[in-house]
Amino acid sequence: SASAGGMACLLFARRQASTSHRSLASWLGGTGGANLANGIGLMDESHALLWQEIAMVAILIQPAALLYVGLAFLNPTERGRESSALWRARITGLVGLLLALLVMTGLVFQWKILENGESTIALSSWGSVSYAFLVIGMALGLAQLEVVLRASHEPVRHKLKFLVIGLGGLAGYQ
Repeated sequence: SASAGGMACLLFARRQASTSHRSLASWLGGTGGANLANGIGLMDESHALLWQEIAMVAILIQPAALLYVGLAFLNPTERGRESSALWRARITGLVGLLLALLVMTGLVFQWKILENGESTIALSSWGSVSYAFLVIGMALGLAQLEVVLRASHEPVRHKLKFLVIGLGGLAGYQ
């Protein structure tokens, strides 16, 4: 959480930050925000449901941010050929925003009392929709980054390869 937030701040603070740096910083900021909210939710058990909802909102913006990261790394000629990628990112962002609003209405998570009397946070039926969106959206984002790798030239391809491996690892960890 702290490392993702620190990297996001570093990328935003650079004077000559390009769109690729800003989109990558937004994605890392969302990751850091989600991890921070999850951590605070573990410490503040009386408001754990609220912190879980805040974390889910931050997680729901990640598929669109990952698609914008992929678009930012495409060169202008490839971006022209991949005109549908911009619409994919916009639609993914809109669906993520609508699902985030659904999360904040309290329809995704709920308290559940277990047989032994303990309470835990459980998903409602709408929670499955949010997680299905996350899996599909992250798969689209990683596919977009694969297109970027195929379109890039050798020196850039090797630099981006490690970035994609790291982003895939973070997405899998989430």
